Amino acid sequence: MVNAPVGYQCPDCVAGAPRVRVRQVDTTSVTRRIIGLCVAVYVLGGILNVGLFNAANLGMSPIDIAGYGQWYRLLTAAFLHGGILHIAFNMYALYALGPGLEHYLGSRRFIVLYLVAALGGGVASYLFSPLNTLSVGASGAIFGLMAATFVVGRQLRADTSQMRSEEHTSELQ
Repeated sequence: MVNAPVGYQCPDCVAGAPRVRVRQVDTTSVTRRIIGLCVAVYVLGGILNVGLFNAANLGMSPIDIAGYGQWYRLLTAAFLHGGILHIAFNMYALYALGPGLEHYLGSRRFIVLYLVAALGGGVASYLFSPLNTLSVGASGAIFGLMAATFVVGRQLRADTSQMRSEEHTSELQ
């Protein structure tokens, strides 16, 4: 008998069955597209200095949000970065966290999670920043992905001990 997903099958049946090609689904397309979008916006705004894609026009600015109703800045700031190390660390974190979450959640739920976390980061920055602040970065979205990774890991009963701080690890054991 041959082990099969539906139990066991006889070797003759397995040999006579038509070969079915299973198409592999790419479950990291959203993660790669977000990284590509952030890099493209960084190159356009930060390196080539294309006016539309710079922090002055799209960054999180409490004065522009409250005074001029530019609420889109709460989300667009998550796709801007202030320097090469800033984008490198944020995109590395996205590369490390994104594929696993996207595979588990699926592409649609992952993009919703990313956008809601980015918006939440923008709102938190808006609420707790001085009025004359201009902030950019995907850090709010990254922190949301970290929280989701912890929640998914706990749901799957995976070892999430590496995500806890050292001072609390000894208390939990």
